[in-house]
Amino acid sequence: MIVSFKYNYIYFRPKKTGSSSIAAILQASLDEGDIRRSQALPADIRPDRRSVHMKAADIRNSMPEAFWNRCFKFASERHPYEKAVSLAFFRLGKQQQKRQKTPERSLQRFPALLARVVAGGEYRGFDYYAIDGKPVVNEFIRHETLEKDLRWVAARLGIPVPVELPRNKSTFRLDPRPARDILTEEQRHTIYQNCRQEFELLGYEP
Repeated sequence: MIVSFKYNYIYFRPKKTGSSSIAAILQASLDEGDIRRSQALPADIRPDRRSVHMKAADIRNSMPEAFWNRCFKFASERHPYEKAVSLAFFRLGKQQQKRQKTPERSLQRFPALLARVVAGGEYRGFDYYAIDGKPVVNEFIRHETLEKDLRWVAARLGIPVPVELPRNKSTFRLDPRPARDILTEEQRHTIYQNCRQEFELLGYEP
């Protein structure tokens, strides 16, 4: 999460939604009293989780009520199939770095890793920007239209955006195919069941 008291907003960060690129832009305009991750919460604000990817209910419980009620809230999102595949490749890349494996050797491990990621459901983003089953955000930055959406949000908040946006963590993906073509039918069904609310809210094709 990122909280700016100066610009009056909260940014919710579901995993694998381009949040690192977005955060790099937002962090450049933060004041000293703003919060760029939950580890930086002031001592007088009660944190419930200590994670960059903090869920909406925990953020609300950690914020002054008046600020929560008036601030502009936005989140980044991405097609759930793409989030799951991206998360699997991200973890594969971390394993590759740790074990110093070649990309070819790493790809041999990918099907089993992808199966675990799909079953685990950590790619589900809805709870990061919803409370009691209802979204609390005013706007979304979609990964599919990230630059356009980010510039719109930034303009609304009065935040400067560079001509060229930073791109982070994209080097881990070793298969350029769309996630739909990488996943099995059973895996697509599992992701849909885990992320049904995201499909319906954002109109993603299952």
